[in-house]
Order: sequence, then structure tokens, then C-alpha cells
Amino acid sequence: MTEEQLLEERAKTEWVRTTYLWKQAHLKDYEPTEANDNKLAAYFNAHQLPLSYESLETAFAALKAQGETFVTKKELPPLPEVPGVKDLPNSMSDINCMGERFKKLYFGPHKDQFRARVNEILRRAREEK
Repeated sequence: MTEEQLLEERAKTEWVRTTYLWKQAHLKDYEPTEANDNKLAAYFNAHQLPLSYESLETAFAALKAQGETFVTKKELPPLPEVPGVKDLPNSMSDINCMGERFKKLYFGPHKDQFRARVNEILRRAREEK
């Protein structure tokens, strides 16, 4: 292998490492699909950006500002129902505003269903972070 080939191989390896680190930093807002990679590549080519972490950030931010999406919205299953209860919480905000009603439902006759609903809301809130 010539020195030129070694340098080229090193550059490729460094780019793979850089893109890996960038994707690790964007686990929640970038799905590593071929289509998404192609969007970034097209931006790089159109704007003649150097291959760097900073350029990835620049391209990503610019494309998002143009309305591009990089994550497919997943349909969540419905929250567990609680028999005979109206105005159930649907979010952390709802739970935080329940006051004494929360305690009544949490320890009430349908506590298993209510707790399942609350646990699912908590799980979804953690996932969003």
C-alpha cells in the first residue's frame, strides 16, 4: 500500500468515527437510515462542506430549519383505561394537577388500571427526554 492509499484509508476511517460519534449524540432526533444519510450527503455536496463533526451539525440544523424531518413519528398505543373514571390524566402535567384525586385513584378500587396508566405516562415522559 502506498502512503497516499494509507492517508486515504485513514481519512475514511476518521470520517466513519466522526459520523458514529455524531449519530450517538443525536440518538433521539436522528434515525440512521439511508434516506436520512442521503439528505445530509446531498447538503454536504451542494454546499461543499468539509467532512467534520461541525459540518454535520451545520447541515443537520439547516435541513431541520428547512422543514426536513429525521425521525418518524411512532404511533403509541392508547393509554390504559380506568373503568368508570372520567377526565383521566394523559400527561405529566395532568398528573401534577390532580392533587388529592390522584391519591384516591391510586389507592381506589381500580388502582391496578390507574397505576398502569400512570406508569405508561411516566415511561413516555422518560422516553421523550
